[in-house]
Amino acid sequence: MTYDSPGVGRILKISSLKREREETSLHFANFSKCNLPLTTRKIVEAISTSRHVDSGLVLLGWLASIAGVDRGCHRIKHKTTGYINLLALLIIAGAESGCGKSLALEFFIESIIYIELNSYDQGSSDCEEEACDACNQRIKFLKGEYVKTGDPAKLSEIKNIKQKLSEIETKRNKPRFLMSDITKAAYFKLMVDQGFVMRMESDGILLPRDSFNMVRKFWGGEAHSESRISRGQSSCNDPFVVDLVFTQIEPFTKFIKDKSYIETGLCARMLTYRAAPHDPRMYQTSQHELDPEIKALIQRTLVRVNDCANSSVEHQIITLDAEAERAWDNFRIKCSEDASGRNVEIKEWAKRMAQHALRIAGILHVAEYSEPEKTPVSWDEIDTAIQITEVLADNLWECISGHANRQEKACMCDVGIHILEKNLDVFGATQIKQRFKDRYAAADVDVALYKLERRRIIKNTSESFLRGRGRPPGPEYRNEYYDRHLRSEEY
Repeated sequence: MTYDSPGVGRILKISSLKREREETSLHFANFSKCNLPLTTRKIVEAISTSRHVDSGLVLLGWLASIAGVDRGCHRIKHKTTGYINLLALLIIAGAESGCGKSLALEFFIESIIYIELNSYDQGSSDCEEEACDACNQRIKFLKGEYVKTGDPAKLSEIKNIKQKLSEIETKRNKPRFLMSDITKAAYFKLMVDQGFVMRMESDGILLPRDSFNMVRKFWGGEAHSESRISRGQSSCNDPFVVDLVFTQIEPFTKFIKDKSYIETGLCARMLTYRAAPHDPRMYQTSQHELDPEIKALIQRTLVRVNDCANSSVEHQIITLDAEAERAWDNFRIKCSEDASGRNVEIKEWAKRMAQHALRIAGILHVAEYSEPEKTPVSWDEIDTAIQITEVLADNLWECISGHANRQEKACMCDVGIHILEKNLDVFGATQIKQRFKDRYAAADVDVALYKLERRRIIKNTSESFLRGRGRPPGPEYRNEYYDRHLRSEEY
């Protein structure tokens, strides 16, 4: 057999396509190389290892839990620029079945439910009950006086009394975490009632578009009014949002590739993560229960964050030490310079990378310190936040553009390897589509066959004229590397 014989050429082409196929199997970037702070690292590693869960899902769940329970109490400030960032989060992650979306959030949700059940009225007393009754009586009286006299001062006094009532109610009522009703009206009403809305869905659905539009305003800290919520105008000042959704790959992919979603600016504000397919071989031990000490650490940390939020009457400001400030400022400049070279779909997200990093650093800091406002964020913490943000940037790019290209290439390689290894002589496009129907769409196979034809691995032998009535047959091809000395394997 000579070097140019069909047999040798066939073997070489198979090897070449297999090498290309391996390149398409690269996993999405993960957080394995990020130097997480002690508390966060203990929790993420313990849950991921014991329950065989993607560590990225656990990390994102932990960040959302800390930020949500803190509910806007802390803000992080870059002293040199004067930039102040809320610790709000919008997160979407896609994962296949079996990746542990529910298990990643299980222990965080348990602790948050514990906090809800044990959040007793803060300072509630008989005096406050009497104060509420007196305020309501006064409002009733003032309304009657306004009807009689039309004096606008009466309305001004009513407004001030209602504000006082609202403050008393906020103090007395338990916070409502983990909202599930995602209608615009319910979302806005809860925001008006308590000033924050938190949602953590392990296999949930995204907010409706009208709710998303409202969230965009909340994200910017804008006061938002909605006349349909109640009589008159209700407004929410200083709103705070944490929204985390883990979902299946299909709705995840559809959402992040929706151009109308990108154009709203939500893409630029959202942390996007795509979990790697579940592989039990990557874990050295079998699944087992989480260490009780880690469960206690999760609950203790979240309770401490909640207690701080309850006791604070105003926002607590977290600052950075000098080295951390310089590191973040250099990163901010780099992000601004690099954004112009980014693909249009992620350009706006790239511009906000430094803001995301600052926010993540603040959340990690709150998780680590009992009085985070008294200890500045270190260089290590800001460096870790930058590492996390860069992983998220890689994920977003892969999800929007890179992964699709890899999928297309993978389909071509798989189809080509199949044709050559089975040593098919003449075959139809319909047969190939049937063979790969569980892995690739028919349109993807058409593209694969076209590319293989361009590479002169196969040749289209279909006749150009019509073959009579009825549905036209699919294209037919001939394997240019068919080896007549080998028996073709069965389809």
